[in-house]
Parts: sequence; structure tokens; C-alpha cells
Amino acid sequence: ETIVWESTISSVLLRHAKGDILIDSGFGPNAEAQMTELPAPGRAFGLQIVSGAKDRKPILNLLASVREPPAQVSRIIVTHAHYDHVGGATQLAAPIYVSSAEAKWMADQATHPTITPPSLVAAVKPRLNILTYDSGEYLGFEASKDVYGDGTVVVVPLPGHTPGSQGLFLKLGERRVFLIGD
Repeated sequence: ETIVWESTISSVLLRHAKGDILIDSGFGPNAEAQMTELPAPGRAFGLQIVSGAKDRKPILNLLASVREPPAQVSRIIVTHAHYDHVGGATQLAAPIYVSSAEAKWMADQATHPTITPPSLVAAVKPRLNILTYDSGEYLGFEASKDVYGDGTVVVVPLPGHTPGSQGLFLKLGERRVFLIGD
């Protein structure tokens, strides 16, 4: 019996007067080749995910489809640094924001990879910025970062999937959504 597992690998573009934010960036253009950098278990799983994402589109095409010039993206906030969330960032110039715990985990992946290819870590490392949770408590979370100081984008630590995973609360008019990555 074959089990079919369907999922989406998404990026979210948030347009804001103070600068547009891309949340996660999907696969990079070299995802298949990068899977060969992983040890056997991670490689097999990664190749299964990459090959199963038949309808994937490069981040540049996705931005073009919503008329977003790549230079308009002022920052990329990554929920976690797996290849299907940070790979597309290699195609953009914006700074990439991760938690300090995620940056440490990425450094370990560069020398002892399990799921994130070393070449991907090397490609994004020069643009990594540490997102500091200095905005206090938020909706039951002990720490947060209100990116623009207006409550429209609030990042909270959400460790577990990776050591430095983070979630984002987005205020969209009267609605609030919570993005958790995976």
C-alpha cells in the first residue's frame, strides 16, 4: 500500500509601508544537487521531498507573479532553516533573519549536516542577521520581536522543530494569523 502525503511548501509576502517582508523562501534552484551533501537518511528524505514537489516555482517567479520586484523585499524572516524554507533566499539580496539558536544550529549543519546542506548554509551565511526578541511578552509567549513597532509583524521563539524555530503573528486588518513554518 502506498501512502500519499500532501503538503505545501510556502512563502508569505507581507507588504508594509516600512518595508516588505518575505517569510520563508521555499526551495532554492539547486535543491536536488544539495541533497547529495546530506548523510543517507537525510538525503533519502530530502530527495523524496524535493522530487515530490513537482509544481514548485522559483521564488523569483512567485514574486513576479504578484508584481513584487526582488529589490522591494527588505528582509527575509525564516521560520526555521531547513532547505525548503531558506533555499530560495539564495536568489534574493535581502538580509535574512533567524534566531540566535537557529544561527548556531545552522553553523553545526555546515560541518555536521543532517537536513540542511552545507553549501546552502554557506550561501546564506553572509546575509544572516540575528533577530533579537526584545519586545517583551506577547500573547502568552515570554519574549517577542515587534518588527515594525506597530503590532503588524510580531516574531516569537517557537523551538522544537529546530532549536531556533520561530513563529510569526501577522495582523491583517482586524484579523491576526499565526505562521509556524512546519
